[in-house]
Amino acid sequence: MIKVGLDLAHKTCGIAILREDKLSYDSKIILQKSLSEIEISWQMTEWIFEQLKPYLEEPFELVLEDIFKGYNFDALKNTARTQGAVVDRYIQLKGIHPKYVTVITARKKVGVPIRAPKVAIQLWAMDTFKLGQIDPQFREHIEKTIERYYQKLDSKEKKELSLDLKDYSSRIAISNGIDEHRADAILLTLGS
Repeated sequence: MIKVGLDLAHKTCGIAILREDKLSYDSKIILQKSLSEIEISWQMTEWIFEQLKPYLEEPFELVLEDIFKGYNFDALKNTARTQGAVVDRYIQLKGIHPKYVTVITARKKVGVPIRAPKVAIQLWAMDTFKLGQIDPQFREHIEKTIERYYQKLDSKEKKELSLDLKDYSSRIAISNGIDEHRADAILLTLGS
């Protein structure tokens, strides 16, 4: 069976499609400031189903990341609207409901620490599916930074490490094409 993972927010989406141990993935970020919230939801829904079009006649399971309640209210509201549009279209086309999985559940299932920063998920996805490599010294530096991030730190050091980890995440996305949204979608395909 084909498994599709969606790391779906309002303006961002990662999609991973796992079919017979073959993985494909992509992501989309909508940056146009001139679009209304409804137009953004519509564009995202259209993009997702364009990606799913080749698989609609085959059986597959759609796994969505359950909405994280820590968002601010506007982000939560808009993410819920986008997810609702996607779920509605999926049910209309396939006649079945998607599966919702929390990030924590997915991370536990694949053995990734619950508090893992995004760059750790990217490294996990790269290792699990052999999706390219990064310079070994750079990787060692990232891993040491992640280890420090897991330690008890004061807020200033935690903030500095978070900025470093975000930078490393961006660098991996540029060099290997595995951005945080794609990595989270890959995680959902295996962690459900």
